[in-house]
Amino acid sequence: WIRFNQCLRRYLDTGKRWPHLANAFKYALSQSVTLFGAFHPLYLMHTKQTDLHTALLHDDDDDDYDTGIVIGNYQSNLFQLFWMGLFVSSSLYSFFWDVYMDW
Repeated sequence: WIRFNQCLRRYLDTGKRWPHLANAFKYALSQSVTLFGAFHPLYLMHTKQTDLHTALLHDDDDDDYDTGIVIGNYQSNLFQLFWMGLFVSSSLYSFFWDVYMDW
């Protein structure tokens, strides 16, 4: 958070977008990965509670129950895929930035 703000401050002081905003973007991606990773268990708990609630209200003749479970798993998988994509993007961006700009 501090380095992100420092990059934004350098941009405001110099008015140069490159490299200050690109460096700030690196820190913003890293913060996003951290926040999504931190809240991921809470999201999974919420989906499991929703599935449990749906299971408790399940009627044997009702075929919508299976669709509800699939949707819950789909949302969980979508969140996981989004987080993994963000993680890989952040890692690659940080790696190339550190190799090409900081060395």
